[in-house]
Amino acid sequence: SKITYVRKLAPGEVDLVAFKAQLDKPAADVIVLDVRNASEAKEGALPISINVPLEELEQRLSELPKDKTVLIHCGTGARAEMAYNVLNKAGFKVKYLKARVDFDKEHKGKYTIED
Repeated sequence: SKITYVRKLAPGEVDLVAFKAQLDKPAADVIVLDVRNASEAKEGALPISINVPLEELEQRLSELPKDKTVLIHCGTGARAEMAYNVLNKAGFKVKYLKARVDFDKEHKGKYTIED
């Protein structure tokens, strides 16, 4: 017999395929939130993302629309999960990405997203 591992998503986590699909064809009722710090965001950002660093998130909640789903990402998923908890508690429709997001410093606009 063969054993196959399939990772189960945690509560609030968005599937990697669904996240990438949002980047390829953005829906009007979804925003992508980047919670990395400002210096990280300067090195590269997803084309449709809004940057609000995690440490500023609670003070800047009014900048985010409550009528849209917020998909959160960072560099690894750790800060995205913390931001998920903040936004979920504040009543937002929210999901977070637990994946590695890397930006190519030499080629602006190029990035990779991997589990």
